[in-house]
Amino acid sequence: MSADMSERLSVLRDEALNCAEFGENAPGAEIFDAILTRLAHLGETDPGLDLSLQDGLSRRLAWGESPATIIVDCDLVCKRLIAAVQRSFPDPSEAIVVFAIITDVACTSSRHIARMAVQRSSSERALERRELMVQRQLSAALEHQEDLIRKLQA
Repeated sequence: MSADMSERLSVLRDEALNCAEFGENAPGAEIFDAILTRLAHLGETDPGLDLSLQDGLSRRLAWGESPATIIVDCDLVCKRLIAAVQRSFPDPSEAIVVFAIITDVACTSSRHIARMAVQRSSSERALERRELMVQRQLSAALEHQEDLIRKLQA
């Protein structure tokens, strides 16, 4: 059943990712792929960590996209996919299963992005503190040199 649902959901890829506007490299493709993967393996195992989803999100953050932009892309993909599923899945029990997976992947994505943003901000804060410390040491060294120069001139 889940393989059939996964195949039916994969047909909705272009609509969910808005490929007409963005082409094949649409933002949020990693979200859609994670939803398809979870649906394909529904009932087989505990989903646990989806490393390909985390890798895709981390890659987007590493390339300089803001966390807010990635979350908005995730939200848009999920909204378009929910609308498409409502039209394409006539059985409400199947639609509910897909909605639960969409929600789970969206929450997992948001959690990962938040964790990465916190890590980035703590790294940036540590870098700022180190830079401030180096500037203070440099100022102290310059003051010491100025004192030595004054003593030598006197």
